[in-house]
Amino acid sequence: MLIVDDEKSVLRILSTLFGLRGFETSTASDGEDAMNILEKEKFDLMLTDVRMRPMDGLGLLKFVREKDPEMPVIMLTAYAAVEDAIEALEHGAFDYITKPFDVGELVKTVERALAFRDGAKHETAPIEREDVRFYLSDIVAESPAMQDICDKVRKIAPTDALVTIVGEPGCSKGMLARALHDHSKRKNEPFHRINCAVIPAPLMEAELLGAERGAIRGAAGEKRGIFEQVRGGTVLMEEIGCLPDELQDKLLTILQEKQVCRIGSDKPLPVTTRILASSHHDVQYNVKRGGFSEDLYMRLNVVTLRVKPLRERPEDIVPLFALFLGRALKDGQDTPEVTAEVQAVLKSYAWPGNSEEVENAAVYAANNIKGNAITPASLPPKIACTPIKAGVLELEPMKARALRAFLVNEGAENALKKIEAENAEDSPVS
Repeated sequence: MLIVDDEKSVLRILSTLFGLRGFETSTASDGEDAMNILEKEKFDLMLTDVRMRPMDGLGLLKFVREKDPEMPVIMLTAYAAVEDAIEALEHGAFDYITKPFDVGELVKTVERALAFRDGAKHETAPIEREDVRFYLSDIVAESPAMQDICDKVRKIAPTDALVTIVGEPGCSKGMLARALHDHSKRKNEPFHRINCAVIPAPLMEAELLGAERGAIRGAAGEKRGIFEQVRGGTVLMEEIGCLPDELQDKLLTILQEKQVCRIGSDKPLPVTTRILASSHHDVQYNVKRGGFSEDLYMRLNVVTLRVKPLRERPEDIVPLFALFLGRALKDGQDTPEVTAEVQAVLKSYAWPGNSEEVENAAVYAANNIKGNAITPASLPPKIACTPIKAGVLELEPMKARALRAFLVNEGAENALKKIEAENAEDSPVS
C-alpha cells in the first residue's frame, strides 16, 4: 500500500494502522514524491490526500490512472467539496473518505478495494464457461477445500494405492475417481463404475467374479466378471458400505491374492485392476455396528479423501452454476447476465443435493431466462425463495459508495448520474 499525505502524523498513524493488519506500506509526502515511487515500484492500493502541494491528490490520481489503471485509489480529504468529488469520480477514484475518518470504515473500504482489484468487480456479472477455472479433469475447485482434494488426487493418481472417497451424494465423488484414473498410468485402459447399493447380492457376485457357462440359473453362456472386463484399468465401487456381507470376504481375498475365480470354476485369473471405493458416509461407522468387515475396511482405508458438502464450499457454488448453465444453453444462445441477487441466493441455499442439484437448477434457469438475465424468477421455486444470508449480497455498489453518498447529500445527483452513464458506456464495471 502506498500512503500519500503532507501531514507526517497522518502517514505515521496510517502506516501503523495497516502495518498491524499485515500490510506492507510505503509513504510519500506529496504527489511528486509519490510519482517518483510509483515509477520504481508497483502497489496493490493507494491512499492519498486530496489537498497537497506542489501536486495535489487529483493530479496524482490522473497519473495513476495512466500508469496503473487497475490499482484502486482511495482519496482522503479534510475539505470535502462537490467539485473535488466529481473530479475524483470522473477519474476513477475507488472512493473518497473525509477526515477525521472512522478507522473501521476506512479498513472496510480498503478491504472492498482489494476485493475489487482481485476480481469481485461486478454487481451483475456475465457468467461464462470461459470464466470457470478447472482442476484435473472437469472439476471446479475455487474453494481451498476442493483445491486441496485436487492436489491430493494429483499426487495419488500415479500410484496404485487403494483410495476411498467419502462425501454426501452429489459431491463429485465419481468425477474425482475418474480424475484418479485419467491422471494415472492406466489412463488408456477402461474405467468402470459399479454401484454396490443397487445391485442385488446374487447378481453382484456374478458382476464381480464372473461365472462359467451353466453356473448361474437362466444364464445361457459364460460371464466375464468386472475384474476381467477392466483388466489393467480402474474400477470404482460406489457405496462400498452397502456391499453384501457374503461378498466382503471375497473382495478381501481378491485384494490380498490379486486373483479371482469365476463362479463354477476353481481356476484363478489374475487381477490387474486398480480398485477405488466411494461412500456417502464413513464406512468405519458400519464397522463399529458390525455391518462391515473390519479387515476389508483396513485394506480399503489406505488413502481416504473426504469431500466437503457444497454448503461448506461457498466459493464453488457460483462457478459450478456457471459451468452447468453454459452446458445447458442452446448453441448460439448468448450467455445471460446473472444478477447479484441470484448469486446471493445461490450462495445462501443449502444445496442438500450438492453439485447434482446445482446442475438441475442451472438447466431449469437456462429454460427460464427473463430477457437476457437470470433473475430469481428463473430459479426453481424452492431455491428462489431462499432468504439471503447476511453479508452475501452487496446492496450498494462495491465502488465509490462514500463518493456517491456525498454527492447525493450535496444535491449533485444529476452530475452523479451523468458520470455513471458515461462510465457505463466505457466499461461494464462501475
